[in-house]
Amino acid sequence: MSTGTPPKGALCSTYTNQGAGTSVSCYWDFPFRDDAANRQATMLWSMLQRCHVGVKSTPDLRVNHPDSYRLKEWKVGSRLYSVSVKDKGALNKTLVFFRFE
Repeated sequence: MSTGTPPKGALCSTYTNQGAGTSVSCYWDFPFRDDAANRQATMLWSMLQRCHVGVKSTPDLRVNHPDSYRLKEWKVGSRLYSVSVKDKGALNKTLVFFRFE
């Protein structure tokens, strides 16, 4: 468990998704397996459900070799939002991602 304060902001970037649309991905960087990462992901997921009426979607299981990976997706009309947590032992970090397409 970390004793430092959680990151104050996310690093975000836009990219072209598989459907040739524009998507945004933001992430927060935490020490490896820090409990604060799970709290951040839970807060993002709860906020998403409160702010947008939608349905839980089947998770996308493609991963880029993290030590562990947890994903939740929320579909709102044609938009797809996701919150994921990736433990990356080689980087000694846990990353929390918020993505929307």
